[in-house]
Amino acid sequence: MALTVDIKYVRNLLRIGVAQGYDLAYLLESSGFDFDPLDDARAHNAVSAEQYSSLSNQVGRLLQDECFGFYNDFSVPCGTFQMMCYAVIPCATLHGAIIRMNQFSQMCANIRGQKVMLGNPITFDKDSEIVS
Repeated sequence: MALTVDIKYVRNLLRIGVAQGYDLAYLLESSGFDFDPLDDARAHNAVSAEQYSSLSNQVGRLLQDECFGFYNDFSVPCGTFQMMCYAVIPCATLHGAIIRMNQFSQMCANIRGQKVMLGNPITFDKDSEIVS
């Protein structure tokens, strides 16, 4: 069974690209779409994961922002998510992966000059259960 993505996510991503001034026909063609999800609502309920991934990558490259403008005061440079994945892959446990993701996020925030203020640190027991 092929992996699919609900069409509403495709529409949202296309709307973001168009709102930022990019041509809808270009976004569709460069991402391998042979139909317009904004216009042809009833014909498709989902697209392949490959089509969505292609569109997501295209919009991210055009905007130079992996979060598609979600943050108003900064953009997330292309490659950030890939680097975070490289940082997490070697972690042997979910506990280690969560800690590494948090460290990565703090590092990125510090690079942007933001002070990261965390609440009480999350602690885990020996079975990687969160301790209150």
